Amino acid sequence: MSIRLTFKEGKYRLKDMACYVAGQGKASLNWVSKTEVVATANKPFGVGRGRINCTMPDNSGKHYYWYSNVWIRSSADQGYVSEKS
Repeated sequence: MSIRLTFKEGKYRLKDMACYVAGQGKASLNWVSKTEVVATANKPFGVGRGRINCTMPDNSGKHYYWYSNVWIRSSADQGYVSEKS
């Protein structure tokens, strides 16, 4: 599973962005441009919920931006459903 994030100009530090996959640790990040990244889980999600969380500090380092996406797979023979569909 993967998510693609596109950033508008803002007061944040793109170079310090990190994404984490529930139960797997850090996601692989592929920067396709200066403002667009694809975060990918290293393994497929099992049955139940799978989640990718991304965080990034603002320029001051005092505040963080956060984004999360959840996928649900109700059984092994079904595909994923995103809560944000």
